[in-house]
Amino acid sequence: MTRSLPKPNDRATAVSWATSLLTDPGTVFLDTETTGLGKWAEIVDIAIVAADGEVLLNQLVQPVRPIPVEAMFVHGISNDHVREAPSWGEIADRVRGLLDGRTVVAYNSSFDRIMIEQSCVAVALTPFAFQWQCAMRAYAAYRKDPALPSGGYRWRPLHEAADAFGIAVPTHRALADAETCRAVVMWMARG
Repeated sequence: MTRSLPKPNDRATAVSWATSLLTDPGTVFLDTETTGLGKWAEIVDIAIVAADGEVLLNQLVQPVRPIPVEAMFVHGISNDHVREAPSWGEIADRVRGLLDGRTVVAYNSSFDRIMIEQSCVAVALTPFAFQWQCAMRAYAAYRKDPALPSGGYRWRPLHEAADAFGIAVPTHRALADAETCRAVVMWMARG
């Protein structure tokens, strides 16, 4: 059963947030790699990892549009890599089943949520919604850098959060990034 968690606004609430997620068997960690950042971008790699570390999904995805060279330079996934991969339309029901009723944690959750929505639209599926939690925002509260003029704390990329805890820097592949996100949350839970 998904539940709403308070948004961390300081280190103590970030620790409590992280602990709550890790003790909930309904928590999963998700990451995607995509064809880009814009409104036509689609998922080319998706991973879902359970709170206990079990890999529930590690899947390349064939997008509707070709993967641009710029995106290939980021994650190393080429059009040849996804040529035999299933399309989003072929795996969407499986993804929905793995996420249904769970709390989905991602590092920059708004990006992954939008990519799932856009991938659904690209194959004429109704986008699906879940209870999302953002590890990037929680890490910002945990780290508690000086507040920005606009309010809140400066967001740090996943590789900086990993490095701060002595975690191997992720590789821009969905499984490595989802596992790293989980590890960052585990370290935050330790306080």
